[in-house]
Amino acid sequence: MTAADLESGKAEKDAKIATSLCTQDVGLHASMRAKEAQEFRLMFIATFPLFLAAGLVKRAVSPRRGAARRKSVFAEARAAANTCIPFAFMR
Repeated sequence: MTAADLESGKAEKDAKIATSLCTQDVGLHASMRAKEAQEFRLMFIATFPLFLAAGLVKRAVSPRRGAARRKSVFAEARAAANTCIPFAFMR
């Protein structure tokens, strides 16, 4: 066995280890993303009624300027939740 053969074998072994680690990392990343997606949905479900109530109060108190161009109360609540909740996931 020559030194080149030993280097070749070591390189192959290193490549297999790197591939294995990358595969494990991808699986870990996917499971973390799935968990965060589930947490986002739970937070959305929990906060949507609050944003909806705030939107209803805002509509009741504010004048009717621009009523023709205004989004529905549900669309405003969804937009508010989708704007605020991601801040909870920032690292």
